[in-house]
Amino acid sequence: MMETTEESLSTHPAIVTLDEARDILLTAYGIRAQSVSDLIGYDNRNFLVTDQANGRQLVLKITSLRCTLEGSFIESQVSLLHLLSSRLPGLIQRVIQSLDGSLIVTPSVSSARYPDGHPHKAFLLEYLPGMTLSKAAPFPHQLLHDVGVKFGTLSAVLQHCQDPFLLQRSSHKWDPKNVLLSRAALAHEKCENRKTTFVNFMHFYEREGLPRIETGCREGLIHSDGNTHNILVSHDRKQVTGILDFEDVCCSYLVFECGSLLMYALTGMPEGDFA
Repeated sequence: MMETTEESLSTHPAIVTLDEARDILLTAYGIRAQSVSDLIGYDNRNFLVTDQANGRQLVLKITSLRCTLEGSFIESQVSLLHLLSSRLPGLIQRVIQSLDGSLIVTPSVSSARYPDGHPHKAFLLEYLPGMTLSKAAPFPHQLLHDVGVKFGTLSAVLQHCQDPFLLQRSSHKWDPKNVLLSRAALAHEKCENRKTTFVNFMHFYEREGLPRIETGCREGLIHSDGNTHNILVSHDRKQVTGILDFEDVCCSYLVFECGSLLMYALTGMPEGDFA
């Protein structure tokens, strides 16, 4: 019997072959692929596609079991991408409509089901060129400034989203509001120094930080996962060219977006240049 914890569900990506991906592209989108290859993804199964007709590159995403079972989130996520790409063209991936005009399809390939019988869901996005921020370290100040500008612009547009599911989505483990729940993982930490640091931080955050945040900070939709693999930058390392992965978007305190970006920015700062 399949486990049903959130952690176990996230480790059940779609079992779809390259040939089946080609079939989905042709039957659902009328796209004959010149090439199809795997793309690395945390949760969903991703394929990089080159359209034989015009050479454009696309990304076919097949949802994981966790995302499939979350139901309304897939529809909300894709609708949000549709909104954001219309407001921020070139920065956010555009959703490609299927032959019947849908933004999400249920593939008809015979194996496109999970072990428990749930069907896959799929959607198609344009491919955004660029390298990930993780490859741009050490980060130039000009680039970090543009990260702030682009995420600030994104934040402003996110507040126009009125999707009721997303506005109420604040219970999943990656919502920064729920950081104190990570105490449950403390038993798995073997290093006593790191464990002590973690405990001290949690005590400080709970005592000093959280009360101020809860009484003085605004709430709204946040991207919630601005890590260095979800931000695309130009090869000259001067500007942000794309923001990826809206699977953790949720309603939380807006200041958490800044905190997340700052944390990841520090990982690529030159040594001794944290001021």
